[in-house]
Amino acid sequence: LELVRRIYGFDWVGVGSRRAGFGELAGLVSTGFQSRLSPELGERLVEGVEGLAEFSQALEEDFSEFRFEADEFVQSAGGRVVVLGTIRATGRLSRMPLGGEFGHVWTIEDGKAAGVSAYRDRDSARREAGGVARPVMTGGGRVLTSAGGCAVTRLFSRAAICSNGRTRWRAGRWN
Repeated sequence: LELVRRIYGFDWVGVGSRRAGFGELAGLVSTGFQSRLSPELGERLVEGVEGLAEFSQALEEDFSEFRFEADEFVQSAGGRVVVLGTIRATGRLSRMPLGGEFGHVWTIEDGKAAGVSAYRDRDSARREAGGVARPVMTGGGRVLTSAGGCAVTRLFSRAAICSNGRTRWRAGRWN
């Protein structure tokens, strides 16, 4: 889960150059990494970090801004990681803001990302992952779960607070 969170939280500005950024990414993915684009984009398969760099460059030709804002990171039953969130983009020439939901299903092998499949909606990603376990953590640090009928909205190091204000988790155990 942390590996995928690192990928979404990567500081592209801080690395100084596109080449350096993709060099950093290469250390997080396997040599045979594959990215399957959403069915709306023809389910194209992008191979390796080099393929991602080319795809990113193509996006930059059409958009002055394009980012994935991850809202939830979910560990699936099959050991895959599902990321659910919102795409934010701005057309380069039109300057029109665009957005929509996304779902990504990541495969992790030997501690590295081996692949990701993209979907334009969250439910498709959930189905692809074969049903998911409970959401683990949102991008904003809020934990979401329905354990014990409680929607957890705040997590602290030793307790979790439900949306109804009750403490449902203390010292590593659900109450």
